[in-house]
Amino acid sequence: MNDIATTYKILALAFNSPTEELVTALKATEFFGAALPPDAEVKDLLHEHTRVFSLTVAGGVAPYQLEYGDPGAFSKTQRMADIAGFYKAFGVELRVQERVDHMGAELELMHWLVCKEERGVELGKEEQVQVCRDAITKFMDDHLGRWAPFFAEQLAIAALHPFYRSLGELLGEFIAAECERLGVAPDVVSLPAAPSCGAEPGCQLAEEAAAAQAGK
Repeated sequence: MNDIATTYKILALAFNSPTEELVTALKATEFFGAALPPDAEVKDLLHEHTRVFSLTVAGGVAPYQLEYGDPGAFSKTQRMADIAGFYKAFGVELRVQERVDHMGAELELMHWLVCKEERGVELGKEEQVQVCRDAITKFMDDHLGRWAPFFAEQLAIAALHPFYRSLGELLGEFIAAECERLGVAPDVVSLPAAPSCGAEPGCQLAEEAAAAQAGK
């Protein structure tokens, strides 16, 4: 696994709800060693994870793409269906029940695509390499690269625990580097999305996205 794929994987895992096993693994990385000293308490990280990423807590930073404004003309339902289409096209299934526009899920998708591209290079499968590179570039330009910079900045500002501040800073730096590597300049959002249907954030999105996919 190359360094880029590894970074996507570590970042994706870092957005999971903290557990003893996860924190132990993250402590061993060069990225978070300083932000997770040996005496770092899982309960403190869990409290901060809930405080920062909860959609219902004032001052939280929603980890979902569709909770942020998008300069595109497509509706939220269309964008959710487009995101889900990438997962379906490459046979990627989320290990936990989470929306496909979750930051961790989108980073996991990119990890998978980069690994698949790398495998294609190793096997000399030029078509596989090109298909994966096209998907990586398009997903970064149309989705992850649009909202990750603003989200990362807000996370670094809102976080009280050094781990989540470091996570925001690393995410922002890495996405900027990836956009440069891939030669894309996404139209970055800078505001939370306007409320959509109902009182709950993201209401009906999952159902509508599923219906849109089923209708294809």
